[in-house]
Amino acid sequence: MIFTIVGGLFSAVIAAFLVALLMQLASKIVCKQAVDYGDAWKTAFFAIAGSRLIKIGWAATSMETTWFLELPVQLVLWTILISAIIGIDIARSLAIAAVMLAMTWLIFFVAVMLPIGLAS
Repeated sequence: MIFTIVGGLFSAVIAAFLVALLMQLASKIVCKQAVDYGDAWKTAFFAIAGSRLIKIGWAATSMETTWFLELPVQLVLWTILISAIIGIDIARSLAIAAVMLAMTWLIFFVAVMLPIGLAS
């Protein structure tokens, strides 16, 4: 049990390092100025931790996690955290979150489809 918790926190820390770079790129695209990396990392860490807590809640209620429910929840979570931690207004926070989630889903799509294309 303790190893699961520590492993989850460790993977959240590592994922936050990578997602913070995407957040900096998304804020550069939307606001023409990149946010500070420390703030981006803190926001990413709390968003990843919050996302995992939501998934645990879904699993506890035997609710099947589906992407069409997860994506709007992620968008709202990221928008609120970007606005609260970094101090950007809600409209720009929503735009940054949307660009960042689109880039993340594109990266995941390429990572999944590339091996399938190479295998065929």
